[in-house]
Amino acid sequence: MKKIIFAVFSLFLYMHLTCDSLWVPPLLSAIIPGGGQFYNREYIKGGIFAAAEITAIALYYNEYKKNGSRESLYRDISIGIILFSVLDAYISGELKESIIMGEKSDTLKTK
Repeated sequence: MKKIIFAVFSLFLYMHLTCDSLWVPPLLSAIIPGGGQFYNREYIKGGIFAAAEITAIALYYNEYKKNGSRESLYRDISIGIILFSVLDAYISGELKESIIMGEKSDTLKTK
């Protein structure tokens, strides 16, 4: 287990230091719970997403083992949280890049 955790965080660190693509945060968020948010340096949001994904997946797995009636509900909630996390990671990465590049919006008026 320690080797897996070390490998995942080594990959995360390598991607963080070498990649500047907009697709890195969503990919990390799809693979690691909260990974895209941590990549975007949004640590509180990453922790919230990680806790939500892990809790939803644990509830789904528990219902799956019991052949419970709420299995499909927990599966759908888990998938929804993961997709929302991926979308949030992409949007946050894009906003961060646009702020860094100094792009101005056409709809917002500046003083």
